[in-house]
Amino acid sequence: MPVRWLKGLLSRERPTPPILLRVVDADGEAPFLLDVSLRWSPSNRCLDRSLRTADGLAVVHWLGEEDEVELTVRSSIGSAVLTVTRAESVGRTIPVELSSAEAWNDDERVVTSASVC
Repeated sequence: MPVRWLKGLLSRERPTPPILLRVVDADGEAPFLLDVSLRWSPSNRCLDRSLRTADGLAVVHWLGEEDEVELTVRSSIGSAVLTVTRAESVGRTIPVELSSAEAWNDDERVVTSASVC
């Protein structure tokens, strides 16, 4: 009986590790608080989160069986937009460099992307 239970436990599919983001601005300064808008693919489900960082490190968990997520990251020191696939996030930290707040206001792609959700 214990052997069957152990085999069942080891043969289960393991969940995908979360997305680890290392967020800094152009000068290497890390924000303390992030506002993150997430749009998952293929479901197109949108979520908004506020995340605290530890020296710029933030964690985003995968939603169900989604394959890809578009992240719009904002903070008091800048913002960025990136797309992360499940395969590229496994086992690594995704670097995110925030552009300045002035660049955020001038970037048409970023404003359009943020307003979709």
